[in-house]
Amino acid sequence: GGEELHTGDVIVREDPCHAGVVIGAAHVATTEDVTRAVAAAKTAAGPWRRTPYAERVAMLRAAREDIAQEIAYLSAVVSAETGKTRLEAVGEATEVLDMIAHYCDLMIENDGYCAPLKPSGGDTNFDVMV
Repeated sequence: GGEELHTGDVIVREDPCHAGVVIGAAHVATTEDVTRAVAAAKTAAGPWRRTPYAERVAMLRAAREDIAQEIAYLSAVVSAETGKTRLEAVGEATEVLDMIAHYCDLMIENDGYCAPLKPSGGDTNFDVMV
């Protein structure tokens, strides 16, 4: 629901290549935290579902641009958290950009994802995702 929580035990993540160097920390979610998060997601799903696909695509493409602006930082985090080389980390981080672009393109190409299926008998069928 957009709320930051700072409760529960803290998990610390260290750089696997540099023992003792903390690169991140997070609180352990309680059952109540998860229940509230799921409820918030269900509440948000209705309005999102009713948002026309072209608007959703525009929002996702804007988010993609925001992510692209942070690709160096995100790659550094991936490298520090996993011990991957910088090249591998950049590839992993930029893959997210490719996936967003790909699925947005599919939504546009398929009119919000309404794809014709092979006809069977006299029926006309479509695969529709809303």
